[in-house]
Amino acid sequence: MDVLKGIIITFIILAHLLLVNETGGAEGGGGGATFGTFPVILQSIYLGLMGYLILSGYFYRPRGFKTNMAKRLKQILVAVALASIILSFILWIYLNVLGYDLPIMDYVASVLTTFGLNYTGMSGMLTNVNNGSYFLVGMLWGFLIFYALADRILDDWRKIILIIVLLLILQIVVVDYLTMKLPFLIKFGPIDAAFMFAGAGLAKLKFLENMEYGDKRRLMYWILPIVCLIAGVGLCYLSPPGIGYHSLRFGPYGSISIFPYFIESMLMFVPIAYIGFIFSKIPLVSSLFNSIGKHTMGFILLHVAVAKILVTAFGYQLKPSVTVPNAVQFPTDLVIAILTIAICLIICILIPVVLAKLKGMMGSKTVE
Repeated sequence: MDVLKGIIITFIILAHLLLVNETGGAEGGGGGATFGTFPVILQSIYLGLMGYLILSGYFYRPRGFKTNMAKRLKQILVAVALASIILSFILWIYLNVLGYDLPIMDYVASVLTTFGLNYTGMSGMLTNVNNGSYFLVGMLWGFLIFYALADRILDDWRKIILIIVLLLILQIVVVDYLTMKLPFLIKFGPIDAAFMFAGAGLAKLKFLENMEYGDKRRLMYWILPIVCLIAGVGLCYLSPPGIGYHSLRFGPYGSISIFPYFIESMLMFVPIAYIGFIFSKIPLVSSLFNSIGKHTMGFILLHVAVAKILVTAFGYQLKPSVTVPNAVQFPTDLVIAILTIAICLIICILIPVVLAKLKGMMGSKTVE
């Protein structure tokens, strides 16, 4: 599963740094904003982002609401808060040293935006590192709904299907009729919880176990991912999902697009999971993606700040609302993306080592 998570986060980072342009869309046609000519096959692969939500439900353990929720709050909320406060401040100092002359409110607004709390009136902050952390904060609301209901729902398939449909309907209501801006990215809760329940449903079928230990010589073993891939990509052509999940935009037909979006995501999860399994059997490649997958949260939190520092280091001017500006052309943007992934991995590996040494030093002083 770490290999699978590593593949997904690598693609997401490459999409953020290579495809998203200064209009908030994507290079080649604006798939995120208009669901237009951005290649549908890449839109369908981008749905792998939902795999994190599906896997969160798949590996659910009934340890009680308080225990599970406390674990997630400690694991996610603390990390997001620290990363937003520290990384945005580092960016603010760094950019001002370079002569950007950013006001302190650029930093304040960036931190607040991470939690959907930006009431400063500022937009387009250069110190914003929220391109991925919004997803983590939104997940907390999904976990809240999922953990509150899981033990009452997961014993019956009919309940699972019903709760998913109700949550998707609730998401439509939240997006279309609850037009006021809510803090802390609450609006992501229903859709995230729906995917978690779907993941828990797949666990009842032992999907991942059957994929890993099933008979590879049987034709049916390979027919499933092929059929799901064809169906998923085909449905994406009929209702392009775009890359607008961050703004709760699920397709070209308004909020009702959430239903094909959900089905497309579930269908695409199957071949993406198989790809993860195949990659896990390839020497070196599996080790690389396994290492990345073990530090998924670190990559989500770090990659924007690292990429922005690299962009300026290569002599380019940062632009609002985008990590890598349009002025950065191939192959420079690819070099920046590869360096970003490498630096994030090094930082994620070194931080636990440094913290362990600091803890050991403090322990030694206490004993003395």
